[in-house]
Amino acid sequence: MAPKFLAGDIVVGRAIKSGEEKSAHQKYCLIKLGPDKYVVRKVIYGKDGLLLLALDDRLPSFTLKSSSKIYLVTWHMIQQ
Repeated sequence: MAPKFLAGDIVVGRAIKSGEEKSAHQKYCLIKLGPDKYVVRKVIYGKDGLLLLALDDRLPSFTLKSSSKIYLVTWHMIQQ
């Protein structure tokens, strides 16, 4: 069962260093989209880049270059 990540949840991640992108394969990661905007996606590592899978039907999947800055989710607290 996939975890639910909702707005307001507290999520902590560890930066994935350049050259270690394969360590994110099939794991949940934080992806920075803007100055104060992050999303959590399951990452599939491929030769053409990173495929970020949608966690529900309302959000699309998308791809990034392998050199993009992502953070491996290490802790998640649900905001109640």
